[in-house]
Amino acid sequence: MSFSVSERRRVSRYVFGGVAEVTDEQGRHVVSRTPELGRFGCFVKTMLLFSVGAAVNLQITQDETRFSALGKVVYVLTDKGIGVAFGDISLSDESILRNWLTDAGTP
Repeated sequence: MSFSVSERRRVSRYVFGGVAEVTDEQGRHVVSRTPELGRFGCFVKTMLLFSVGAAVNLQITQDETRFSALGKVVYVLTDKGIGVAFGDISLSDESILRNWLTDAGTP
């Protein structure tokens, strides 16, 4: 059976206006928009595609607040971008994420 990306997500993602910096283990680096953000991951618009399963270092900035996490690329949409699942998140970054999601109108 085949599932769409939205059917595989654990929770919804919300409209977001942050800027993401994504770096993989080979040192490839991209700076782009993060139009969607959720509790467990985000979408990054980029033409530079990373491989599914690639470990990445992710930093998202919005209004001078910076969130950092280790992550993993969980899907690739050719010519659109990548979905990144968050891995390890510090308590302070967890607080930033929670505040952003609250501001986006989530409970």
